[in-house]
Amino acid sequence: FTEKGEVSVVVSLDRETHRSVMLRFSVRDTGMGIPEEKLRSLFIPYSQVDHDEKDLKAMGTGLGLHISRQLVELMHGRLGVTSSTGKGSMFWFTAELRRVPRDLRAGALSHTPSPTTPTPSMMVS
Repeated sequence: FTEKGEVSVVVSLDRETHRSVMLRFSVRDTGMGIPEEKLRSLFIPYSQVDHDEKDLKAMGTGLGLHISRQLVELMHGRLGVTSSTGKGSMFWFTAELRRVPRDLRAGALSHTPSPTTPTPSMMVS
């Protein structure tokens, strides 16, 4: 939560097999950062970092990271954070995605889905 600065998103290949890939998604910001002693409690339900009155716009319920961790674990991944007070934070997670067989890729990409047909959200070569 910052009025100046930047946010960057990077996706990289963590590892791969012939059946799947493990991707690493990193989101880095140049915001206010999180004190080191608060990092462990970030993933506990309803836990929040204390903010000054001027930072109330950064308040939430304290459930987002807990829910995110559960979703990431369902994808056989991990979720973590590094941060430096006054410099910003980097949140990251990994997710294992199955490869789509080559013979199915062209059909999946050209298929026009109906509202009831599930579609792939990401395809990895």
